[in-house]
Amino acid sequence: SNLGSSHPYVSAVCFVDGAPSRKHYRVYGVKGVKSQNDFAMIREAVVRHIKHVERGEIPRPDLILIDGGPVQRGYAVQALRLAHASDIPVVSLAKKYETIYTGDGELRLPLQSRALQVLQHVRDESHRFALKHHRKKRGRVSLEGFLSSVKGLGPKRLQLLTTRYRTLEELRRAGVEGLLVVPGISRRLAERIMEAIEEARKP
Repeated sequence: SNLGSSHPYVSAVCFVDGAPSRKHYRVYGVKGVKSQNDFAMIREAVVRHIKHVERGEIPRPDLILIDGGPVQRGYAVQALRLAHASDIPVVSLAKKYETIYTGDGELRLPLQSRALQVLQHVRDESHRFALKHHRKKRGRVSLEGFLSSVKGLGPKRLQLLTTRYRTLEELRRAGVEGLLVVPGISRRLAERIMEAIEEARKP
């Protein structure tokens, strides 16, 4: 997913015994792909995901499910080769006709199949998680864009501020005294931020 043409990322969810394991969910902000190349983004994310596995931060998957068709699956397979984890099986699930692509071809299960329903649940959960992250990121980007116009608020202070306060409403409720707890925020700068917020709220 992405915000327009910027901030592309790939979301990854984890299921254990057919149920979500949310503590193992991850979002990977794409770093090495400059163009809008979804396939290369999948490859980068899978490589990075396996690095987390190797460090013991998340469980080693018994199966990797990719949202898409045979091409998307192929890029994930490439990633596993690069990460020296080719023994992990990979399938993809295409929305059209709910076709499952494996290394041996394609497979269609009855819609009432429990196996297919589990895969659909994984895919739908990844979409839900991606949308949640997208909304959160979009709000953060707009907040950073708003605050970047405040005189005296450089990149470092801006990052500290938006880490503590996620929305303009949170900033407004914090008030001047709440902003003073953020390192590097002086009273004059805090007052300037509050003035900008109040000005933005005027009809």
